[in-house]
Amino acid sequence: MIGEQKVDETQNQNVIKSSESSAKSRKSSSTSLPSTAPTYSGTPTTSKSSSSTSSRAKSASSSSSSSSSGSYKIHKIEATKARSRNFIFGAIGHEGSLLGEDELKNVLPRGIVSVHLVTWNMGNRSGPDNWNEILLPSGNDYLAEIYAIGTQETPSTSFSSNGSNGNRDLTVNLQSTLGPSHVLLHSVSLGVLSLFIFIRRELIWYVSIPEDCVFNSRPKATNMVKTKGALAISFTLFGTSMLFLNCHLPAHANRNQDRLDDYVKICRSIDLPRNLRPLKPSYQSTDVTSRFDVVFWFGDLNFRIEQKYTDALRMLTKASLTSFELLLNEDQLRKALNKGDIFHGFNEASTIDFAPTYKYRIGSDGFDLLSERVPSYTDRILYRSKRKDQVDCLTYDCVTSIKTSDHRPVYALMEIKVKPGRDDAPLNAGLFNREIYLEGLKKRGSEHPIVEHYRQSVDEPDDKPVDDDSDKYDSLIKDIPSAVCLLM
Repeated sequence: MIGEQKVDETQNQNVIKSSESSAKSRKSSSTSLPSTAPTYSGTPTTSKSSSSTSSRAKSASSSSSSSSSGSYKIHKIEATKARSRNFIFGAIGHEGSLLGEDELKNVLPRGIVSVHLVTWNMGNRSGPDNWNEILLPSGNDYLAEIYAIGTQETPSTSFSSNGSNGNRDLTVNLQSTLGPSHVLLHSVSLGVLSLFIFIRRELIWYVSIPEDCVFNSRPKATNMVKTKGALAISFTLFGTSMLFLNCHLPAHANRNQDRLDDYVKICRSIDLPRNLRPLKPSYQSTDVTSRFDVVFWFGDLNFRIEQKYTDALRMLTKASLTSFELLLNEDQLRKALNKGDIFHGFNEASTIDFAPTYKYRIGSDGFDLLSERVPSYTDRILYRSKRKDQVDCLTYDCVTSIKTSDHRPVYALMEIKVKPGRDDAPLNAGLFNREIYLEGLKKRGSEHPIVEHYRQSVDEPDDKPVDDDSDKYDSLIKDIPSAVCLLM
């Protein structure tokens, strides 16, 4: 079965090495935003020229230099303003309004919020305890304001027997990685599908109550271990409505039409938003993606490369951006986009200049030769916006260092222009998952070098005389959340 291929293992690994070197070259040539910017810089996409990248960085620098620092500050408020009650409830942009233009400029001086999106099919295997490579990649200098993480085939051991309180360990790991600056705004799960939204803790006062909805394309209970379908979470930030949708579409190359059909079903089945004010006529549609200012759709879309297995591998041994582009010419999703069969009004995050993200041997950089699955870009991130130039993609890449699944994690860093809102929106009013927040900080603190030092000293052999430090160790663990906050 493999004799015809004659693909050397080292050639197979050249694909990953080329992708890594390409990513490194992109990151080393990127121009970082100044420290005063409220969002963080990412790697410019290769589809944009270096001169364009330089001008964008200079523009961001000039706009941020005239604004306040990116870190949140508490400003003095004149008593006369509080007495005057000088805004109209439900109106846009009036002075004193919580979601108005003045407050927007105070909180987000550039009127821009950054969003870090992740999709990863975990292959029913536990991922890393530390998600730094996925959430905090080395090419990004600052944390995003919003993190949207979608997983498919999440390990079943992460779920409780009754389906409640699911994937708690994973949620705590995500919180621990992001640290005290971010909180879990909302999460939703369906079988082995999960979607998490983390947000800067300063912004939880400016978002509406998050809503969620699910679509299950395999409703039978026996199919819950291999869930296919979609999860959606929506909310507004100031006056900008957002929809985040994580999906897992049918597998295998010969089920392309099934994927197209499921896309239509998802668009018609997701009933959001439900609690916001009546939509404008231009937003009223049976297609949920038409009802929001910004939509992010990501997941294991399962679209395949329509090429012979041996031809695809032979092309990938060249391990160059040209070979990736030649492969993408045979990509089912790209063909469907060009025909207008799917994702109407959407754009892919950016140009793909990394190796296919499926199918790898577990723990290896090499593709799975035994399965004879054609290496494909199954894991994708797309977006749609109402206004032109409202969304800007800074980075679109995969993580090659995490090898616990036959899929590689894919992430994108976006910037969104935010508009003022109305105070009669159903405000979230500072609510977040406090239990996950405290447990995540405790886990983060227990991994701190200071705690490791105490743990090692407490665990020294009994035959070596040592002081009883157990009380000190317990005290340190108890106070870790506050200690971590001070360190940050």
